[in-house]
Amino acid sequence: EERVKEWGLDQQQMIKEFGEIRDKWIKEDLPGWLATNKSYNLVPDCMDAMAESGAEVFIITTKQKRFCAALLKDFGLDFPESKLFALEDGP
Repeated sequence: EERVKEWGLDQQQMIKEFGEIRDKWIKEDLPGWLATNKSYNLVPDCMDAMAESGAEVFIITTKQKRFCAALLKDFGLDFPESKLFALEDGP
């Protein structure tokens, strides 16, 4: 945040532009985008096992929600959006 101010950048504009670039990439090459965004080893399996055992699982991410949802789908996880806290949800 300090560098953003120091360099005179607009944080919301940067978020918007990064999102637009990702949207374009996904539209043009979804498999390529997904291939660059792999999960950590065993995390999807662990999340799935936790949810199946009745644990309350949440995700907090710096990605925009639509991108995280696409990754979760690719990982084979059916995750409720109400438990996903993403960039646009704020601090």
